Amino acid sequence: MCVVFSQKSSLKSHIRKPTGEKPYNCEVCDAGERPYKCQTCDAAFVVKSSLHTVIHTGEKAFKCETCAAQFAMKISFKAHIQIRRGEKLYKCEICDAQFSMKSSFKAHIQIHTGEKLYKCERCDADFSRKHCLQTHVRFHTVDKPYTCETCGADLKIYLTINAT
Repeated sequence: MCVVFSQKSSLKSHIRKPTGEKPYNCEVCDAGERPYKCQTCDAAFVVKSSLHTVIHTGEKAFKCETCAAQFAMKISFKAHIQIRRGEKLYKCEICDAQFSMKSSFKAHIQIHTGEKLYKCERCDADFSRKHCLQTHVRFHTVDKPYTCETCGADLKIYLTINAT
């Protein structure tokens, strides 16, 4: 299936994706040099910033006035507000579906392209969504992380049954 892009740069980026080609170097950081290291973990950054530290402190400075939700990162807070307001900034140019979150939009586009980035290492199965691969991988293991609330049986996947 062909995908139509509204910008030439989007098409070029799409073509490069499978190859991993990155032809442009950043003049500021020399494409990959990350001199600023986190004191707590192995994370490294191009610019010095205190944004990463909230992951370790647990501080949540952004609070929703409508509900009790709190966020450490401003971008997460803004996404929450957009969802609460019903704002859908991302629109599929193929089927007109609309999304509040960029990640949901990108996952949706894979339906049209047939792109399946998540491959099972044990068999030939591949998936367009990471959580689908994670659920699939459980079938190769003995891991049963869920318990049936009715009978107590251990389960590999979480099931919701609505009794009517």
